[in-house]
Amino acid sequence: MEDVGIEAGAPLAAHLSALLEARTSGSLPADPEPAFAAGAAHILELKAAHRRLCDATDALREAAAEAKTQLDTSSLQLQNLLYERQHYEKEISSCRSWQSAYSDEQIALIPLEEFSAHPLASEGGLAGESDPHQLMLNRLKHEVAYRQEHVKQLDAIKARRDALASDVAQKRSMVAGLEGEIGKLLAAARAVQQQYAIRSADSGRTAGEPAVDQAAAGAAAAAGQQQQQAGGDVAMQEAGQI
Repeated sequence: MEDVGIEAGAPLAAHLSALLEARTSGSLPADPEPAFAAGAAHILELKAAHRRLCDATDALREAAAEAKTQLDTSSLQLQNLLYERQHYEKEISSCRSWQSAYSDEQIALIPLEEFSAHPLASEGGLAGESDPHQLMLNRLKHEVAYRQEHVKQLDAIKARRDALASDVAQKRSMVAGLEGEIGKLLAAARAVQQQYAIRSADSGRTAGEPAVDQAAAGAAAAAGQQQQQAGGDVAMQEAGQI
């Protein structure tokens, strides 16, 4: 733009130089109007060039301001991207260094081959995953369902065990009551034998005494056997099913 201003002012400078030389040499024209008109034309051309330079300067200033605004916007976007990248890198590092409260040994997942062959995993579409992360999630999901099913079975077995234990307790109570009743019957029978002095012809003992003793012994043996059998059932249930 400086060159444009110099070029625009060159004709006026040349015209003024010519007038000065003519004045110095004493060869000024008699009618100065043409010289004044030419000088005015050169001045108008210089003003027009100056106007163009001002317009170009304003346009350049606006372009510079727009470029500066775009640069500031780009710088702000770059800062946001750098901050977002730093945040993602921090999150990735945190995820990679994360340690579970339960180790793989504590979780004790079933082997991958057994998981792939398990009906629950194959029917649910959990075993055909190629992504290792999704495959691990599927294995954990299958393990939860697998253990929940076993917990239900365990609860059912415990309920059955408790029912059997209650039944055994009732039978033991009944057997204990039978032993007391048998003892009372035995005492009453012996009292009758002693009162009426019933004796057998062979041994000289009371005739009803052996029969009563045998009946009492048989009842006591049956009660003891029933009690042992009930206790054995509970022991077998607890040892074989829990």
